[in-house]
Amino acid sequence: MTAFLIKRFIKEYEKTGDPAVRAAYAGFSGAVGIICNSFLFALKLFIGIVTGSAAVIADSVNNLTDSFTNIVTIIGAKISVKPADREHPFGHGRIEYITGFIMSVAVISVGINFFRDSVDAIIHPRTLNFSLVPFLLLIGSIGVKLWMSFFYKKIALRINSELLKAQSADSLGDVLTTSVTAVSLLLSAFSRFSADGYMGAVVSCFIIRTGITIAKNTLAPLIGTKMDRELYDRIVSVIDGTDGILKSHDLIIHSYGSGISFATIHAEMPGNMTLEAAHRIADLAEKKVREELGVSLVIHLDPVDLSDNHKKVRASVERELKEIIEKTDPAIAYHDLQIIFGKNPEAAFDLVIPFSFNEEQSAELMRRIKEKLTEEFPGFVFSINMDRNLMD
Repeated sequence: MTAFLIKRFIKEYEKTGDPAVRAAYAGFSGAVGIICNSFLFALKLFIGIVTGSAAVIADSVNNLTDSFTNIVTIIGAKISVKPADREHPFGHGRIEYITGFIMSVAVISVGINFFRDSVDAIIHPRTLNFSLVPFLLLIGSIGVKLWMSFFYKKIALRINSELLKAQSADSLGDVLTTSVTAVSLLLSAFSRFSADGYMGAVVSCFIIRTGITIAKNTLAPLIGTKMDRELYDRIVSVIDGTDGILKSHDLIIHSYGSGISFATIHAEMPGNMTLEAAHRIADLAEKKVREELGVSLVIHLDPVDLSDNHKKVRASVERELKEIIEKTDPAIAYHDLQIIFGKNPEAAFDLVIPFSFNEEQSAELMRRIKEKLTEEFPGFVFSINMDRNLMD
């Protein structure tokens, strides 16, 4: 059904890399959410009033807040596709994260207020009026929320939206909270014990937890998170597959919102290549990444001397370096090995150390490697630069 709705209401739905299409997806998901959540709010409010259940009323207001978050999603989508301007030269893509955070604050506030009401219901128990029809309607609402969770998830995966992933998780959480509420209502028909206040408190805790999760998911990209593994591998694949480039390293991707990314990478090329030829190859690789992946890439050129003498020494240093690494920790790596001949021959490279090594351990590791290499290659000066594995 989701696929049918996407084809029916989103023009050029296959072009998920287009910011306008992404905004259409977000706007469409928001509109569907508003319709479904408003219906569920009205339905559960009616059930809550008929049965006198604080838990059901809390659940209904939870759906009302979901409608507000859908409105925020639509507004965020509209703003995020605004073109870059003088004040925002990288576009407005990160507005999606800000609107998501605003949404999380609203959700947490609602959860706290209803937790207070639930505690009051525990202290002052209320008599519930169980009725089969309202109970069955409540069960039916679970199916709606379950479908919404799958709906949000499918669209989130299509456009890689953290906000919609959060809404999918929120809907799945609502399935659980409504189930708990239904159990509370069912207990009232067979027991004098009033579980309504307790169940209302449980529902409120789920609402608060959902708000915190949304806050974490939307603030994390603003603080800076690990790069997307799939995008990372695809960029490296394009660069390493370009004729004239030996291999690449030090890829860094900067995201300015879903679908808006800038990146830098180091590419090793033969040192005897002319600057003009190297520049032409770099331009070609940057263009391929931009066209295939929608990422604006800048390539830094690292010349590699491929003469026989350099190759021989380089191979010997690499062999020794690999042996040391294997004995220490296979997670360690190296790149950008440069052999420089002169009055004082020098070998320089970057040692890539996992985040599991603290600064002191990293310094000790570099000292031991330098000491070992100096013993094996007397007369050489070794310059080691510490680097971190950003995909660790």
